[in-house]
Amino acid sequence: MTAAQSQAPPSKGEILKKSLAFVVLTGLLLTGCGGKQMSASSAASPSISAAAAVEGSISVPGLVGMTLDKATNQLQDLGLKVKATDVDNGKSIMVKSNWTVARQGTAEGTKVDKGATVELGVHHLTDSTPTPTPTPTPVKVVEAPPAPVVPAAPPAVAEPPAPAYVPPAPAYVPPAPVQAPPVYGGIICKDGYAWPGTTRQGACHGHGGIRN
Repeated sequence: MTAAQSQAPPSKGEILKKSLAFVVLTGLLLTGCGGKQMSASSAASPSISAAAAVEGSISVPGLVGMTLDKATNQLQDLGLKVKATDVDNGKSIMVKSNWTVARQGTAEGTKVDKGATVELGVHHLTDSTPTPTPTPTPVKVVEAPPAPVVPAAPPAVAEPPAPAYVPPAPAYVPPAPVQAPPVYGGIICKDGYAWPGTTRQGACHGHGGIRN
């Protein structure tokens, strides 16, 4: 048998087996890459959680001046713990409402993690020193000088009433002189004028002469 006869072409079954083996190998390779990606995602998740934890930190409120019971309730509502200490005499704290916060160990606005402990310095309400009442400063009263005496005004004198108006008397007009009627002497002039004279000589002068 020759070498050409021993290297016969593969049958269809062998070709199908090789193809199927290639597909299975490719799937395994892809599965391995996907597992690595999932592992990388899982490794990155703790960093994301840590960042979320930082962003979710709690801001400590201002507590100075509050009673211890109210301050404790406020911190516990935020998920924080409280440690209170008597700053005056070191007394044991029994009734929290009888104590007031004098100072806080963590400043107001400080960011802390949930579950952190905030230390408070408190003093008992009966130990508070009352604020002394200031003594009023005496005020010097300056007396005003007496007002000058103003003499009373003299009583008003009533003026006499004005006299009634009397119209002036009319001016005296002497009566016109009464002329005596002319004495008629019986002489008639030519123009009909009665000559007042009795003497005929010169009578009717200017009247055309004596008619009778």
